[in-house]
Amino acid sequence: MPLLPELATALGEIDRSGVLPAEKYPDAPAARAAIAKRRAARMITRSPVASTEDRDIPGPGGPVPVRIYRPRGDGGARPVVVWLHGGGWTLDDLDGADGEVSRVCYESGSVVISVAYRLAPEHRFPAALDDCMAACRWAEAHAGELGARPGPIAVGGVSSGGNLAAAVSLVAAREGGPQLARQLLIVPVLDLTYDSHSWRHKGSGYLLTRETCEWYRDNYLGDAAQASSTRARTPAVSKGSARPSVTPRT
Repeated sequence: MPLLPELATALGEIDRSGVLPAEKYPDAPAARAAIAKRRAARMITRSPVASTEDRDIPGPGGPVPVRIYRPRGDGGARPVVVWLHGGGWTLDDLDGADGEVSRVCYESGSVVISVAYRLAPEHRFPAALDDCMAACRWAEAHAGELGARPGPIAVGGVSSGGNLAAAVSLVAAREGGPQLARQLLIVPVLDLTYDSHSWRHKGSGYLLTRETCEWYRDNYLGDAAQASSTRARTPAVSKGSARPSVTPRT
């Protein structure tokens, strides 16, 4: 089946950008610098929000930087969404996620907290997950002071951020908190074994190749055996495993 024309165009633009696949750079910092340079040369679409605020919150490995987005309008107390950026647990930051997070804030009317969790390979699993759990607990405890609605919060993310959001939901269900109302997972990485039909037959030629994604995974986990950990992957794709229940609350 041929690619949609808009996807083929996007892949062509990336190929012509001169940015190599992440694993082709000498190390993770070099890959980050190349991605940041390409991002600076592009026009990023940013949705209108009332304000943003950068601050540090307490984390298990030291302060965790977050950016708080507040929506426009006087709609009363708003829901809270904790947003976890993508980048293979290795790349990207608050600035890189700014376009997508401002859109989430604008379209949902929520107070959105974007989290700069610790990156691999300098900080391997479960450092990123621990930071994300800390951010969700902080968001639940401080919703009132943020001008948001107290009570259960939502968590979401893209790609590896979707993986972290799913893992946060499972850990929260197992540990009894923080209380989550919803999760929003956009193209989440839910099976770190990469052992599926699509990985075996579509693992090259479509931007995120198997080689690239294995590089990301190995940066994150260090030990490939951890790919089967229920804190790293969701049991929804684990044969014979039970899925912890997360009861939506409104």
